[in-house]
Amino acid sequence: TAGIIVTQSFYWAEGTVLSGPPLVIGPGAVATFDTLAGSLAILAREITIQGYVTSTFGSHIGLDEGAGFTVSEGATWEILNEILLNSNNENTVITNYGTILCAPGGGINMIWDVLTENYGLMQLDGGIWETRANAQFVQVAGETVLAGGSLTATVSSHPVLVSGGILSGEGTINGDLVTSNGVVAPGSLSLGRPPSLTAAITVTGDYRQTKGIGGLHIDAMGFIPISQHDQLIVFGDADLTAGRITYRTVGMGGPYQIGDTIDVISCLGQVSEPAVIAISGFSPCTDVRAYPGVEVLTMETVASPFCDDFESGDTISWD
Repeated sequence: TAGIIVTQSFYWAEGTVLSGPPLVIGPGAVATFDTLAGSLAILAREITIQGYVTSTFGSHIGLDEGAGFTVSEGATWEILNEILLNSNNENTVITNYGTILCAPGGGINMIWDVLTENYGLMQLDGGIWETRANAQFVQVAGETVLAGGSLTATVSSHPVLVSGGILSGEGTINGDLVTSNGVVAPGSLSLGRPPSLTAAITVTGDYRQTKGIGGLHIDAMGFIPISQHDQLIVFGDADLTAGRITYRTVGMGGPYQIGDTIDVISCLGQVSEPAVIAISGFSPCTDVRAYPGVEVLTMETVASPFCDDFESGDTISWD
């Protein structure tokens, strides 16, 4: 029933930690969760990672009777293979303020009945973070980077939710994707940095922007989808009636001429109109108009009679 603080190293291969104060992997400590021989369970006790934890060989972790799992700021949880993480309590949460790394070549990380909240960095270099039953992945702040891995929401009532921060990179959302105050930014790793690559994020279900300051961010430097400008590919419907689309050109407007179009959203279902378009990086001064269609949404640059009224980052309403 006492608190457990690991200051150097800890190897957990099998067994149950009973209820009590938190199990803390302290700053500078290194731990391995290795369940090749069995499974791990923690009852009514918080696991707090402040150091570096590695999960190997298909770790099975049970967070039961109100147990929790927190990755602190500056800490790292690296998943080398795959995990199966479940709970008998619907209020169980994995909270990440530090870094969660899913290594290249990883398998399916199945999360049952556990909420994942990311405030730090979720780096998916491989594998799948798959939520099942009452589980859900929520990007609250920070950044989730698709870099070879993917997110899967198996239940439509629990979509991948970007309520804050940034979902970036190149990869797939298996299921539905919803944004509110968060940003979906294919390619570039952060809106605060110059675009380092253009790419596509694919959504196999529906994409929906809800009310808020978030939405979709596109970087563009040419006409070819993915290789020269970002693109969101949606297999279902795209609801853009709320939120915003921000569109940033590279190199003082790139090669674009007035009247050119680029396909920033490729949608196999129905596309609704965007509510707000934000502009950045245009030269000469232009505004942006969006034309929704059944299969694609194109964005066209047109001459503006009010050039002096626009500055980088201004928004225009869709009325």
